[in-house]
Amino acid sequence: MTHIKIFTKDNYPYGGASANFVRNLARSLALNEDIDLEVIIPRGNFFANSTDILTSRTGVSEGVRYRYLGFKTHPKNISGAVLDNLFSNFFPFVFLLSQFFRKKTDVVIVYNTSLSWFLQFLLFRWISGRKLIVILPEFYKKPVKSWSAQGFKWKDFYIGLKFLSVKADKVIALTTFMRRFISDQGFEEKNIFVLPNVTDVSFFKTQDIPPYRPGEFTIGYCGTPTFKDGIDDLLISFAELCKTRNDVHLLIIGDATFGKSLIPELTLKAEQLGINKMVSFTGLVSLNEVVGYLNACQILTLTRPAGIFAQAGFPTKLGEYFACGKPVLVTAVGDIPEYFINKKHAIIVQPGDIEQIASGFRELIDNKALVNFITMNAEKWLIENLDFRSLSGKLNEFIKS
Repeated sequence: MTHIKIFTKDNYPYGGASANFVRNLARSLALNEDIDLEVIIPRGNFFANSTDILTSRTGVSEGVRYRYLGFKTHPKNISGAVLDNLFSNFFPFVFLLSQFFRKKTDVVIVYNTSLSWFLQFLLFRWISGRKLIVILPEFYKKPVKSWSAQGFKWKDFYIGLKFLSVKADKVIALTTFMRRFISDQGFEEKNIFVLPNVTDVSFFKTQDIPPYRPGEFTIGYCGTPTFKDGIDDLLISFAELCKTRNDVHLLIIGDATFGKSLIPELTLKAEQLGINKMVSFTGLVSLNEVVGYLNACQILTLTRPAGIFAQAGFPTKLGEYFACGKPVLVTAVGDIPEYFINKKHAIIVQPGDIEQIASGFRELIDNKALVNFITMNAEKWLIENLDFRSLSGKLNEFIKS
């Protein structure tokens, strides 16, 4: 029996791309009968008012054991939030030492890397000799003001990525960009596993969903609606689409996971574009509600602009879109052109090209045969490559090799 501990200080099991990745990665590994697995959460959940949070400090979620080491929900007051963040940078080390003496840990998997977060796991590896695997999901652009709070946060991230992650035994990289970056630091290619996403295909098969806006084509976006996810280009291209069609609607599912809401600013932008009556915002909703909204759409989209974030990351929501059996319009950023063919798996357009995005929407609205073709191919690709059931054996072999 191999005892595996997965550590994440992001939300778990729901509440963003990181939560979705870790949840389904854990479920995939737990399918192996020779693995004893537990997800460890050292920092409180930011979804304090959501029905998606776990109510017990320890328990089982979707067949996977989990454990909170500190707060269950991230405090809203400043002193509590600071304590929660500090605890997450040394509680895991103390916990791992106790598990080591009880012979309950063989492999440690850590989501993301930064100097303040990852150093404790390297220290444990040095003391115990246990195998350490790091998951590298993304790359952040360096802020203009290097001595600002964001600047110090970026330095913490970059030092951890460049100098500490190479000390791990193995790496799970979400993109070829991250694979190249870590291999350029001298890390052996054979110890890198490129895994863009892990998805539960069956979960998104909600049946008999009535049209969200009867008589209209609803275009849906799900996630944190920010510039880096292409929300500005989406609104502008939708306004362009509305110049020739009056039977379309745009549904924005989600909001900022912490801090102030993004919706008031986006509502104002929609008003300035003259499309406010054709755009709806759900705000933060539970995962089950997300699935319902996604299935109520006729088209799903992700219009990320070009940039280091898009180049280095892979959108986990793309797998969820495919799983819904809906046609997808996506921009050609990062690994998208590596995996998918335009008009075979999705409509793939150039980032920032407003007219091309709008034209892509028109084609999906007007061409039913194309919609059927790409949704069939996209779902087949998803099941073969990213469903957590099909990945179980591959992940087990990589971790134990």
